[in-house]
Amino acid sequence: MPDVEAQAAAMRAQFQGAAIRIGDSHVIHAQDLCTWIAGVQVPAPACHTGFAISPDRLHPVWQDPTCQLCTGRRRPAEAGEQITGQLTLDATLEDV
Repeated sequence: MPDVEAQAAAMRAQFQGAAIRIGDSHVIHAQDLCTWIAGVQVPAPACHTGFAISPDRLHPVWQDPTCQLCTGRRRPAEAGEQITGQLTLDATLEDV
C-alpha cells in the first residue's frame, strides 16, 4: 500500500499557490483542502466538485479560476442576489 501521507504531502507541495483543473476540462477551480484517505489533507476544488477517488485527475494550473461556484464562494452572497451563470429557480418552501 502506498504511503498516503507522503503522497498527500507531495500533492500539497505540487499545488502550492495553484488553481486546479480536473482531467481535460477547461474549467479552472479555486483550490481548497479536503480530507482524503486516512484523514490526510489533499488539494481539491473549492466548490467541492467531485473528482472521483483519484487525485491524479487533478492538475495544477496558474490561472485565475473560471468555475462559477468557486468564484461565487470568494465572498458572501447578498440576500436575493443571483450569481452570474446560475439559473433562477421559481420555487418556494411550500413547493418542496
